[in-house]
Amino acid sequence: MKSAGYKDSTPPNAHPYRKRRYFYDPEGNDWEFVQYLSENPAERNDYKLSDV
Repeated sequence: MKSAGYKDSTPPNAHPYRKRRYFYDPEGNDWEFVQYLSENPAERNDYKLSDV
């Protein structure tokens, strides 16, 4: 991503059931990539758990 001109914009995140990465493209758009670490939708989408 960086070699294609994207800049890292990932805030700290340590959610136990998903990993997130953010990049700004050359036009300034912020892209989010998510990897889910659980098959359980309630765990992957739990926003009550701390992300930091």
